[in-house]
Amino acid sequence: MKFRQLYIIWGLLLLVWQGFSQSSGNNKLYIPEMQAVAGSTASIPVYLDNSDDVVAFQFDLDFPDKISPVLDEKGRLAVNLSERMASDAVGTYNRLSSNKYRLLVFSSSNEAIGGSKGEILTFQVK
Repeated sequence: MKFRQLYIIWGLLLLVWQGFSQSSGNNKLYIPEMQAVAGSTASIPVYLDNSDDVVAFQFDLDFPDKISPVLDEKGRLAVNLSERMASDAVGTYNRLSSNKYRLLVFSSSNEAIGGSKGEILTFQVK
């Protein structure tokens, strides 16, 4: 079977994380390099390695041609938050163009994201 590289680290995830540019710690939001079978659905994890307390993050997803996000039954971007997120964490997004989304996730009580390393959310592409 032919595999297609999903070079999502830089092409898909464009960081717009103002808090990190102002922090003094070492914080990294990223999607690892992945492979998927052409025409299949793939689950994409987003990781956060942080040395500072983080209560919110925002980033843009810019999907390349021939790759699109999986939407839920109501036509919304389907995002699953990990257990690292606070119980009151809220995620929202704005569709900026046909293939670009801006995601914002925050804790309404300002509770910091648990742990200092690992997955914070997933979404699917096809």
